Amino acid sequence: MKTKPLALIVDDNFLVRETVEDRVAELEHDFHSVGSQHEACEHLDLHTYDYILLDLELPRSFGRPPLAEVGRKLLRQIKEHPRNHAAPVLSMSAHFGPDSELGDEMIELGAAAWIGKPFDDLHGAIKGMLAQHPKREE
Repeated sequence: MKTKPLALIVDDNFLVRETVEDRVAELEHDFHSVGSQHEACEHLDLHTYDYILLDLELPRSFGRPPLAEVGRKLLRQIKEHPRNHAAPVLSMSAHFGPDSELGDEMIELGAAAWIGKPFDDLHGAIKGMLAQHPKREE
């Protein structure tokens, strides 16, 4: 029986997270959706993901302003994670634009791709990233 791809969505903005959830569901992929670095780490320890959609700017804790350093740190944690290090990561940010140096920095840190918010073609970005990276081993 073929299983659906499983995604982890990490974004502190509920409305953005809901939009991303809708796009992933339209691809007929399963997902878990979280709003913080702490929740993401808990899920990474419990599940093996086919891919991860990671907001660059996350708050250090509830009620605090979001910081790009938190997203960078979480990306490093994902790439070092024993279970999920091979999952391709699509980094998301409103600060990514055409020829984004920040996007290039995320690639250097281990992201497979990046996309700016608002999303022009999230479906295409996910499909393109998955086409470039092997599926997880069962």
